[in-house]
Amino acid sequence: GKKMAVSGLVFDHHNKMHLTYFKVRINEIYLLDAIKNNDVNAIQQNASALKEEALAGIEKLKTTQPYKTDRTLILATTKAFKNYIKLADEEITVITDFIVAQEDFNKIKATLEKTPEKRRTKKMVADFNKKVKEINKGVNAYNKANTSLINKINKNNQILNSVNERYLDKHIPKD
Repeated sequence: GKKMAVSGLVFDHHNKMHLTYFKVRINEIYLLDAIKNNDVNAIQQNASALKEEALAGIEKLKTTQPYKTDRTLILATTKAFKNYIKLADEEITVITDFIVAQEDFNKIKATLEKTPEKRRTKKMVADFNKKVKEINKGVNAYNKANTSLINKINKNNQILNSVNERYLDKHIPKD
């Protein structure tokens, strides 16, 4: 009975921490979905929501009491939230800039393809070639930002999972 009571307290704290984290994590999921769909408005909205929830989470964690004296969940979650804020500020701009440039490129390309070769102006061709160079340059920046975003999110999740496992292993009474 005593072990069950202790386990209940451990899980109560763990679940409170997880709920705080989940509010931020759901915005991460929505953000990744928006990126997958190349939806600039949704990307910006979800990045903003991710940042807002992470900031709110940090504030909430400042007043969260640790289980006994173990602050590992609080510290790891706070660090994850700071990483989310940094992601929203840094990687998202590069990603949205590229998607907008790609949309512009597709419009210019469509216009050029609809225009018979004899009616194409030098300006049309020059604009198209300029956009091709921009897109080629932007692809590398986009790939780098997207890879960095995904790697940092995965690392965040791995660290939190590891901390959660160690927390439970440490505080759940053994047979």
